[in-house]
Amino acid sequence: MPKLAEIIEMFEQFGFHEEHVRRALAQGKSAFNAFEGLKLTLQFRWGELCQELSVEQQKVLRPIYDRLQGITMKSRITQADKDHKERVRTAEVSDRMQDWLEGHQRRNVREVVGKTREILREEKRKGNLDAAGERRARAMGIFDEDEEI
Repeated sequence: MPKLAEIIEMFEQFGFHEEHVRRALAQGKSAFNAFEGLKLTLQFRWGELCQELSVEQQKVLRPIYDRLQGITMKSRITQADKDHKERVRTAEVSDRMQDWLEGHQRRNVREVVGKTREILREEKRKGNLDAAGERRARAMGIFDEDEEI
C-alpha cells in the first residue's frame, strides 16, 4: 500500500493539486468512499487527457493511472467514529443494566405485595384488620374489590 504522499504525487501528475486530494480524502466518514470518488474523477480526467496527450505521454501516465485505479483505501477511524461507537456501547450497557434493575425491582415488589397480602389475611383472621383497613388495602390495589381477604 503506497503512502499518502505517494498517492498525492501520482494524482498531481494528472493535474490534481495536493490540497484538492487531501480535502477530498478528509470529507465524509469513509476514506474508502472518498478515495473511490477521487478515482472516479480521475477516470473522467483520464478520458480528457487521452484526447489531449500524445501516445508517448499516455504510455508514461498509463501505469500510474492503472496503479491508482488498483489501490483500495482502507477505512480510517476518526475520533468522531470512536466517540459514536462509545456512545452506542454505553447506551447498550445502560439499557441492559436498566432492564436488569427493572426486573429486580419487579421481583422485589412482587415479594413485598405477596408478603403484605399474607400479613393482612393473617391480621383479618386474628380480627385485627377492621373495615377501614380493608378499604385502604383495596384502595392501594393490594386486593381487588371482589377478592376475599
